[in-house]
Amino acid sequence: MKLQLSHSHLLSRCPVRRRRCVALYALVFVLFCLQMISKGLVIAETHAGCVVTGVDESHAEEAHGMILTALRYIPSWKIFVYDLGLYFDTVQYLQKCAQVLAAPTTIPEWSLQFERFNHGFKPWILEDFMSKVDCSLVMYADASIRFRQTFPKFVLSKQDVLDINLYFIHAPQREWTHPDMYKWFSRSPSECTLQQYQSGSILFRPKSSLWRQVFSLWRKCAQFKQCLLPDGAHIRGSNPKGSEYIAHRDDQSALNFALANVVGDEEFKNFGTLWSHIEAKREHRVPFRKWKKRAQC
Repeated sequence: MKLQLSHSHLLSRCPVRRRRCVALYALVFVLFCLQMISKGLVIAETHAGCVVTGVDESHAEEAHGMILTALRYIPSWKIFVYDLGLYFDTVQYLQKCAQVLAAPTTIPEWSLQFERFNHGFKPWILEDFMSKVDCSLVMYADASIRFRQTFPKFVLSKQDVLDINLYFIHAPQREWTHPDMYKWFSRSPSECTLQQYQSGSILFRPKSSLWRQVFSLWRKCAQFKQCLLPDGAHIRGSNPKGSEYIAHRDDQSALNFALANVVGDEEFKNFGTLWSHIEAKREHRVPFRKWKKRAQC
């Protein structure tokens, strides 16, 4: 149906009685909204809380464990899973618990090939998610994250929940960051005293000014291989001789620098608010067809 009714045309045909005139305008407005929704130009639903993750087949069982704790403690939250290499039957099963989304085409090939598939992709997933879903509070959770029973009370607290909420791992940033990343954030390894936060658990308000500033820096680094994954970076193995650098945590290291550059090193210490409300739990991985038989959503 094409709507070609101008205001003057409506007024010329509008009855004298105001109620009928208002009803006619209301009908036109409703039809217009239906057209916009059908074209995808209007967000039909706004979510209060969303859980987002990205997994490949080797992490499917772990992700299922994370989803189960989310369904248990925050059942009203919408759950989204990005498919980073799942089998077809795994996708079918996970769709019973969550909405499965295709991996963003913006993830660069060099990021996918960094020793194993699941490194350097979080900024790209969150950028894609925020462009598609309107959510007041977003929790990015790695497959290993488990929500605790205190999490619902925490997220309902207006005083405790910051614009960005993270999980400390009590590891020096300089031990888990390749030396060539520092220059992208105008920093020096010798002067870095930061303790790392985990990038696998980020609770944030997408529309807040702080998150937008931090995400902008994080996303900017993710555009360049030499920033996110410098030549010679590794996630395991022996550290270079005479260096504190042990291994490189790619987007995790970049997130920590981005936050510190926005808020300052002193204020940086105050964002570990998730410490008692979640936990990281690695579970024994078995083939999907085995755990699917006993898994429930």
